[in-house]
Amino acid sequence: MVLIKKLIETDLDSEGGFILEDLKFFVHSANPVGKENIQLLSIPI
Repeated sequence: MVLIKKLIETDLDSEGGFILEDLKFFVHSANPVGKENIQLLSIPI
């Protein structure tokens, strides 16, 4: 969760120029609630 928040913060600081628009990733977690939280956090606004 710390990593995804840092990536989002860095992207916001660079006015959307840090994370590529076509970035694809998979969330692997034994914790279904944590997995859902990470997925929801990473949905583009």
